[in-house]
Amino acid sequence: MNAPGIALLDLLSTPVPILDGEGLVTRVGLSAADPLGERHAGEAFRVFLTQYSADGMHISRREIGTLAAGERRIFDVAALLRGEKGEGNRLAVIHRVPESLCPSGEEPATAAPFLGQHAEYELYRAVVEYADPRGGNGSVVYETPPRFNDLRDRPRPQETLSFTSKILISEQYDTLLCLIHYSVDPSYRRTATYRMRVFTDAGEVAATRELILEPFTATVVSMRELLVLSSTRGSGEFRNYSMIAWCRDAAVIPLMIQRAPNCGSVAVEHIHPAQAFLLPNEIGQRNVIKATSIAAWDHAFEAAS
Repeated sequence: MNAPGIALLDLLSTPVPILDGEGLVTRVGLSAADPLGERHAGEAFRVFLTQYSADGMHISRREIGTLAAGERRIFDVAALLRGEKGEGNRLAVIHRVPESLCPSGEEPATAAPFLGQHAEYELYRAVVEYADPRGGNGSVVYETPPRFNDLRDRPRPQETLSFTSKILISEQYDTLLCLIHYSVDPSYRRTATYRMRVFTDAGEVAATRELILEPFTATVVSMRELLVLSSTRGSGEFRNYSMIAWCRDAAVIPLMIQRAPNCGSVAVEHIHPAQAFLLPNEIGQRNVIKATSIAAWDHAFEAAS
């Protein structure tokens, strides 16, 4: 059940890193159509954009458009934020608010919460695109659960466990790890410790790193800089690495952005949480295995420190 209700701004919200610090242009694609083709026929949506500063402070929120029933639109977020306060890598959040729940002219932040089932609005994903000004672009599709990092009626925080084999670096090629620390609770103030271990293709530890993530921020790590600084080996040849990462304080969304700035190419992917495709179907057993794994990696990290 959905006893506490969901604020309308958080029913369909997607945190979007604005990567001005990396010289990338951000656009977001949204749809009003139910991806399952079974729910909310004829529903239109109002679209809002919230902007945060590089250190996670709320700057502004405004309505940026509408989606008619079944409509798909691309929103040029970089253009919408151009000239406003805020610079560098930072977080924005794009919200779809059903007009049937909050008609035009009403304020969604103060409207009555949605009291239906979470599943009614699951899988409404957003397409987040990053483009190099020279022409290359890449995009990724993801969604955010309605109760993401909401601690208001939970005894303990959510946790993160993820792994990837998609770290590729060379003198001309870099992989950026972009970490999104977001909550649907506007009063959320939890700082998160994010730890990672990076391995060579031979299984050797190439680097370890601990990051402190402030709420409502987008933190970017250049893996080429991390691995060159952490290794005595040169960066002249093309290399592939894998990574295990975890956080006991919050659910953190990791995006991988691969770039070749000399030719303007960009590729984007997100890292699925391990339980999404690897752990058993029983939720209780998933949580036990996930917590045990995180504790083991934490112990290994501290033993090596």
